[in-house]
Amino acid sequence: MTDWEAIAECELFAQPVNDSDKDPQVIEIHYNSVVDTSEYLPQRVLIEVSSRSLMEPTEKREINSILSVNFSNLDFATDAYSIPTVLPQRTFLEKIFLLHEEFSQEPEKIRIDRLSRHLYDLERLMDTHHGVTALQNKELYNNIVAHREKFNPLRGLDYANHTPDKIKIIPPDTVIKEYESDYSEMTKFMIYGEALTFDRLVKRVSELQTRINEISQP
Repeated sequence: MTDWEAIAECELFAQPVNDSDKDPQVIEIHYNSVVDTSEYLPQRVLIEVSSRSLMEPTEKREINSILSVNFSNLDFATDAYSIPTVLPQRTFLEKIFLLHEEFSQEPEKIRIDRLSRHLYDLERLMDTHHGVTALQNKELYNNIVAHREKFNPLRGLDYANHTPDKIKIIPPDTVIKEYESDYSEMTKFMIYGEALTFDRLVKRVSELQTRINEISQP
């Protein structure tokens, strides 16, 4: 099957919106998987088109599929190509703020589905060069908070509470069991090899929260 034949078998949908100014707009690309699938990991790619995303900092990175890297001599293999990507430091801080905002809401408003992956990502990044330098970069920290408040604010949320000493990234008791269940499902289908137990993950992210809370104020 050629690349174009494979693409022709995919289905493309634009998620319906009631407000034409909704941002981001989401496009779904549905594909036929050659491996076992699950409800947790649907056979689709989501593309979010936004005019309000923070543009910096980014860098050019080469990407390719796992199959092409490991089977580069076969017909279906494709060449790597370069695209602008968000720096891990920014991703690290964005995930911190996303969880803090989520857990600052009333319990009935806290989302569960597929959000435990952010806890996993934070644990994986926290001791790397990217995680350490992100917490040292006060300018980037403040720029991301200001951008979220201006362009993607949550109703009723006080962004003055995004200072390091007030950051909360541990699921509250009211939802922690649901997060544990979500994490269990996520590790079955998205993680290669061994994964931390949920209790160990929470302990590690608690260490990160303490690290953030102890940052000196700007």
